[in-house]
Amino acid sequence: MEACASPKVTVVTHPLGAACLGRLRDQDTPKAEFSAALAHVGALLFWEALRDTRLATTQVTTPGGATVDVGAPVDNIVLLPILRAGLGFLRGIEPWAPSAPVATVGVSRDHTTLEPRIYHETLPPLAGRDVFVLEPMLATGGSACAVLERLRATQPASLTLLSLIAAPVGVAAVRQTAPEARVFVAAIDSGLDARGYIVPGLGDAGDRLLGT
Repeated sequence: MEACASPKVTVVTHPLGAACLGRLRDQDTPKAEFSAALAHVGALLFWEALRDTRLATTQVTTPGGATVDVGAPVDNIVLLPILRAGLGFLRGIEPWAPSAPVATVGVSRDHTTLEPRIYHETLPPLAGRDVFVLEPMLATGGSACAVLERLRATQPASLTLLSLIAAPVGVAAVRQTAPEARVFVAAIDSGLDARGYIVPGLGDAGDRLLGT
């Protein structure tokens, strides 16, 4: 897996991720395939984001009777999918952090002003936790910034944003709102259209994930 990094922003490249991204961009990809590919890329981004995570150790006994120190499951993580599309990433990430609490935030966007509105929020205690925000499409950055701004007040140990595709304006907005947050993306596209959708992008990820 190759990661092309700038300060706090990492573009993760991987042959399997690229293949999944191709299926996600294709307008003819069926709902089930779209959902599976979104989950796979979410897992790839999560693995890369965990590369420098603090690792605890525990002892296990091998079948040969030897006792060895091994890495212990990561236990300080909170997963936060932004509804709706973030649920697609959650499916791929949860098997690798099965004990992690799941927070949810729902954000809608005014189709005229493109301004975000938080309509739902369920947050466990976040102080001192490593919070992973799952937002597959980082377009204007409005939804992600609204959530990150809210999370900063909870005093987490760290904030990490995982996105499938980002537009440069969205990345810039996140960097301004939460400069301490790490950002991991699979691709940065050229820009936005008049509706605020990423170009070339893949359309509305939430609609395609849920078949609506």
